[in-house]
Amino acid sequence: MKTRIAIAMTASLTALAVIAALLLGASVAGAQSEGPGAGVPAHVTGRVARTFYSTVILTNSASISTASPLRVFGTDISSVGGYAFADVFVTADVMGAGTPTFIITPQLSIDAGVNGWADASYVWVNNTTSVVTSTGVLTASSASALTESTYRVTLTADGTKYFRMPIVGEYLRFKFSVTGLTTDILTPTIKVMLRND
Repeated sequence: MKTRIAIAMTASLTALAVIAALLLGASVAGAQSEGPGAGVPAHVTGRVARTFYSTVILTNSASISTASPLRVFGTDISSVGGYAFADVFVTADVMGAGTPTFIITPQLSIDAGVNGWADASYVWVNNTTSVVTSTGVLTASSASALTESTYRVTLTADGTKYFRMPIVGEYLRFKFSVTGLTTDILTPTIKVMLRND
């Protein structure tokens, strides 16, 4: 009798283990997306940190751009195809008593600048009037309520600023200008965390 109970319990536990394995396998397979490197939507599947600029600046300049291609250990870090967003961190280290102004603007290109670079921009609602009246009726809003702005960071002292921007195109570089340098030394650093969100 004890042998029959032991055999029945072993068979029941084995069946439960097989069912659990099948359910677990189905849930993992269902969570995968198609294509190489594809992940679950809204989850980070890949990210990489890159330093685009970290060099001392001694003179004023109206416009400087990071290189593209920008090769680091044989890899073109300006090539950002396959990433959805960039977390951009800009740091300024000012040595001296002056207040130089450092302005950076990210630029994107489909072909590494063969046909030009576009300043990374976004559109936002710039509407100070009520869109819904007090009676709950929707009023017409004009197209002028939409404003296009450029992603840009301005630093005038030591510090770090951050912004997140979507990646479009295949290449990323940064355009920047420096004014107000006298006897100061400015060391800007531009670091980017590329993400697949």
